[in-house]
Parts: sequence; structure tokens; C-alpha cells
Amino acid sequence: MDPGGSGRGALRSNVKRDKQERLMSSRPISRHGGRARFAVISTFVLLSPAAAWSQVSSYHTIRVIDPVVHNTDPTLNNGDFQPDSEDSIAINPQNPNELVILGFAESFSSSGDGALYHSTDSGATWTKFLSIPQPPGVNGSINDQTLDWGRNNRLNYAVLTTENIVSVVTTNPTSPSAWNYDVVNGVAQLTNHLTPGSLNGADQPWTVTNRDPVIASQDDVYTAYDDFNNSDGVDGPDMHVAVSYGVAPLNFTVDVQVGNSTGGVNPGLRLAKDPTTGVMYALWQRCLANCFGGTPSPTISYMLNRSTDGGHTWSLNGDPAGVSIATGVSQQPTPKFGTVNALLGGVDHAAVDPRNGALYYAYGTQASGVDRMAIRRLTFANGNVTVGNEMIVTNLESAIPQVAVDTNGTVAVFFYSFDGVGTDGLPDFTAHLSLSADQGATFSDRTLLAFESPDPNDGTLFDSQRVLGDYQQMKSLGTCFYGAFTANGAPLGRPFNNTDPIYFQVCQQAAPANPCVLATDTMNLGLNAGDRTQITGDVDSGGLLQIGSFATITGNVLVNANAFMQDNAKVAGNLTLAGVLQHQNIFTITGTLTQHAAVTIPTLATRVVTAGTGNQSIAGNATVTLNPGQYGNMTINAGARVTLLAGTYNFLSLNVQPDVIFTDNAATAVNVAGALTWSDRVKVQSTLAQPLTLYTNASSIRIGTDGIFKGFLIAPNAALDIASRTSFAGCVGAHGLTFEPDVTLNGGGATLPASATQ
Repeated sequence: MDPGGSGRGALRSNVKRDKQERLMSSRPISRHGGRARFAVISTFVLLSPAAAWSQVSSYHTIRVIDPVVHNTDPTLNNGDFQPDSEDSIAINPQNPNELVILGFAESFSSSGDGALYHSTDSGATWTKFLSIPQPPGVNGSINDQTLDWGRNNRLNYAVLTTENIVSVVTTNPTSPSAWNYDVVNGVAQLTNHLTPGSLNGADQPWTVTNRDPVIASQDDVYTAYDDFNNSDGVDGPDMHVAVSYGVAPLNFTVDVQVGNSTGGVNPGLRLAKDPTTGVMYALWQRCLANCFGGTPSPTISYMLNRSTDGGHTWSLNGDPAGVSIATGVSQQPTPKFGTVNALLGGVDHAAVDPRNGALYYAYGTQASGVDRMAIRRLTFANGNVTVGNEMIVTNLESAIPQVAVDTNGTVAVFFYSFDGVGTDGLPDFTAHLSLSADQGATFSDRTLLAFESPDPNDGTLFDSQRVLGDYQQMKSLGTCFYGAFTANGAPLGRPFNNTDPIYFQVCQQAAPANPCVLATDTMNLGLNAGDRTQITGDVDSGGLLQIGSFATITGNVLVNANAFMQDNAKVAGNLTLAGVLQHQNIFTITGTLTQHAAVTIPTLATRVVTAGTGNQSIAGNATVTLNPGQYGNMTINAGARVTLLAGTYNFLSLNVQPDVIFTDNAATAVNVAGALTWSDRVKVQSTLAQPLTLYTNASSIRIGTDGIFKGFLIAPNAALDIASRTSFAGCVGAHGLTFEPDVTLNGGGATLPASATQ
């Protein structure tokens, strides 16, 4: 589909609208149908729930950012008003740091060249290029467009210009002269040229690059498209897949009809590939009952076909027109999803497990009036398909799925949920990524971005409003998932509401090491680094992080909440937030800022301290060596000099008065069952980098001014205040943390010990 009009200069094709009206007026004729219910059949043993969760939890949200905001052109954030919907993405397999995203930015007709977003640093920053040249001799603007990177640095692109498809290859997407069309007599070859009946009636090209099933070193380019002219006269729109074999420029020498759709629903024609064998799949929708939208919602048959010979022939279960995999009631195309997005791109997508060739097919299915997202696992043998049970990905009101499977066999499903209409009349949406490590039996959901539609319902029922568009894209490479989706850029730093292309990356990573500084509270306390405080080491905060004026954190920072940076505050590392960053005028982040991330921070383990009884004390200004052991309520009076030995000291409470000096040249553990007082100018001196591990169950602690602390301070229940001008050589963990102005903490490369966290 072309981008839906939303009052912000979106493109619109009247000819294409006529085509959609023909779609909606066609009478559906059902040739395939019947709900299939069946057991999951697998050659792999399912992981236990604990093992599945462990694998899924090892996937971390690397970034969710707006390429308009994180752009090398600083004026773009305030000056770009393009709708940028219906986004697609390509990842260079030879250099995964190189990415391209497409959205409806500029079109051929308005700028001469089409627009793309290009990144060379794995999506941390982007550049917008007007570099896609108009196909020679082919008139029309950019409607639908998709792209896919193959090997040999070849990026393949397909575009719907008015109502015909054109495809092109490039080895440098940022240079207009590097785009290589197949031009004959001054006219670029149409991708759908082998089906003359489809001319001026084609729609929604979906392009995929896959290895040739015979010549493993060769890449073939497949472009699926709808023929709304219904050239064969059967049912409704015809489903076609055209193929170009291993050449540049692309030359489509095969075009095969793989099935038929009907009126009353958009086909949602998509492709999926098996990158190991070169097998290709085409999937689409047919309407069986209650078509044309409205109430009751239509009953949809979700179709599949398969080619094992490079697209020359297609057949599944002996049927060249494909088979029905599932049926489901689905509210499409109207009433509009979330009141602002007519579903004119289908509710279906699929991806192949590269380890074993199993295919995961996601689709919409309604229950109690809620449009949920479901998935089935399909396996193949001797040209036939065995279809697994229907598994529910989400019970939320959801639409526009994308599926990818990584090299671990982890299944990812992207979808939007509609979360209701706010008091301002604007609908709320959330972009989700749900992961499964047990072949789709269970899913673990994470939020990528919650946002408000820039526009309210415009009152139309059909295709004049599509704020989100007809499709988004997600792909996998290795153990990473990469995606582009349409959302309001305001939560990610845009100064106004606008639909932008949003990039996300979720990858499997080893569990991160403990931080050096940890505040676990998620409600009220968080972590506050006062003015001019200098922290060197990784920092985790469960609650709000505040960084004062001229304060610096040198290390990576992870926050399960929002953050606020005052003037001249600095993070010399990455800043990853579950919430958003607020800041004053001047601030610095040398690494990557990631907002709305799925953040997990460790918790602090509590201990039972078995202490002595009674009251003990060390006299003021005395010089003593204190032996390890169990003590009651210990008071060390002002000016005392105390030598600690290797071993463990357990105190019922510990009161350290001003100007006490501890000498500790061995690994020493001090545990305090109750209250801890640590007064001004208390110093720990040692030849070791971190000699002391001080643990306490106290609920409120203040480390006094002008002191020196060397070691680890762990207070899982405490609101801990480290007073001004304290020099802290080591790491600290507490329920909540406040660093008063001018504190220095240097972890020296250390992290909190594994025994401190759980």
C-alpha cells in the first residue's frame, strides 16, 4: 500500500485507492479453508521452562532509537516532518554494523531521488541520504518499498511506482550513481514484466535475497507482489513471485503465480526463506466469511506455498495454489486498528529456523472480540507440511506482526498492541518484541516503545488513514534481531509529535558483570550523584538517576527508570534507560544513549549476621589491634588507631567516631547486624586496593565528610549517604545511594563481589 494520509503531507495515489475499492467490492470464493487443530511435532526436545527462560533472558535490548534524532544532520530533528511509515530494514551480512532503513520520507516526485537512512555503527547514529534514483523511463512516486542485503555487498531494492514494480541493486546505497537498474532502450525493466496482465495493477512488493538451492555460492533475488487485475479471472487478486538469478543488474526471468486471494481482505503477501537450503515460502490471506470489514469480523484463511527449485515451481501438499495453514477471525481491514490504522497489509508473517528448516507462521486470531497474535510451527517432509498447534503469542489487542528466528533457534515476534484512547482523544500503542526459546510454546514479552499516535481518528472507515502503515520489518543475523517500525518520535527526543522510523536491536549477550555502584530501589530513592562528584566504574540504578552539575560518571550506566542530567553533567560511556533522559542545557554522553530499553539490574543479597552480645569500646586516641571474632555493640571512639587482621568481624552494631584510622593490610570482612555509624574524617589505609568488605543490615547510613574508604561497602536495606569530599576507593551497593558534592569514587576496575548480589 502507499502511505496513508494523516494530514502531514503523506502521499496518496487515487489510482491505487480505486484498486483497493475493487478489492473490497470483489465477491470472495473460498477454495481452501477449514480450521486445522493438531499437535506440535518436533525433532527437537523442548527446553524446560527454566532453561527456556534462561535463554530468553540472555537477550538484551541494545538500543531503541529514532534515526531522525540520532542523525549526523543536527537540523533534522527540528525540521523533518515526513511521515516515515511502512519501514523496512536491511543488514549487511558482511558488515553487520552497516544498516539501511526505508520509510516514506521523500519520493521520486518531490525530490528527484528517494530517501534512505544509513548507519555504519550498528544503528547508534544515522545519516539521511537522498540517493535512490528514479527508475529510468518509469513514471510514478514511491509507494511500497522493501529491501534486503545479500552477499558480495549487494543490496537489493524493490519499489512500487504507481502500480508497477521495479527492482534495482547497489553496492553503495549512499551514492545515486551506484544504483544499477536493468535498462533497455532507456526504460528500467519492470519486475512484473513477465505477467502483462498485472501491469498497472501490481501492489506491495516484498523482496528477499536467498542462496540458490543448487549453486550455494549464488544469491537469487525474489520479489513477491499482488496482481490486483486478477489476470487469471479466479477468485480475487493473484499472488506472484518473480525471480532474478545471480546477476547484477537484476533480470527477472521467472514469474510464477503461487496462489489466489479474494476480495474483502488484503492478501498480505509475504516471503520467508530457508538460508541453509535455499527453499522459499510465500504466504498470504484469503477471506472466507463476513468479508469487507465491519461486524462480525471476517474469517481469514492463512495460506502457504513452497518452492524448492529457486521459484521455478511452487507446490505444497501437491497443490500448486498452496494450502491453508490456519483460519482465524480477524478485524481487518476495518474498523481501524487502534482507531487510526486500517489494516490493509494483512496480519501475517513467517520465518524459518536456520538450524532445521521449521517455519514459524504468525497470524491474527480473535477471541472474545480481542484480536490476538498466534503462531504455529510447521515442519516439512516429501513436499508435505505438518502443522503444529496454535500457540498464543499475546492476548493483547494486536496487529502487524513480524517473525524472525536466529541461529540459536530463538523465535522473535514483533507486533503492536493498541492500549486504548487517552483523555486527549489520541490512541496509545506499544511496540513489543516477544521471544520464545521453546519452539513457540511460551513467549516472554518485552516493551520496545510505548507511544501516542500523533493523530486522532479522522472519522473515515477505509484506507484514507494509516498512521502506522501496512507493514514493518524485522530480520535476524547471528543471534541478533534488527527491526524498523513506525512510531511517534516524541518519546525518543523529537520536539513535536511525528511518525518516524524507529530502529531497534536485541541481541543475545553474556550476563553482564556486576556493577561497581548499585542502587537497587525502584520506587523512591534511586541514585543521586551530587555536583562535581566523580564516579569511575559501571553504575546500575533501579530508580531515578540524577547526575549533578559538573559531575561525571566514567563507565557504563544502566537505569531501570528515568535519568536527569544537570548542566555540564557527563557520562563517559553508554547510558541505557528503561525510561527517558531529561537534562538541562549542556550535557555529555560519550557512548550510546538508549531509552525505553528492557533493563534488568541485580539485587543485593541479605545476610544473617551472628554477632556477640553486650557493649564493647575502644578508647579515644588508643592504638589497638582488634582480633577477628563476634562482638556486641562496638564503639570506636574519636582518634583511635585500629589495626584489622585477616578474617571476619561480626558486630551487633558498630559506631565509628570522627578521626578514627583503620589499618588493614589483609582481606578483611566486617559484618554489622544492626546500626552502622561512620563519622567524619574516618580513614581506611592499606597497601591493598580493596582490603575491606563492610556489610550491614542498617536501614540508614551516612559515611562522614573528608574520609577515605578502601574496599566494598554493601548495605542492601539502607538509604546510604556518602558525604562531601569523601574519597572512596572501591565499590558500593545499597538500597538507595546519595553522593554529596565533591565525592570521588574510583572502582579501579573492580565490581561488586558475586557474593553481594543475587
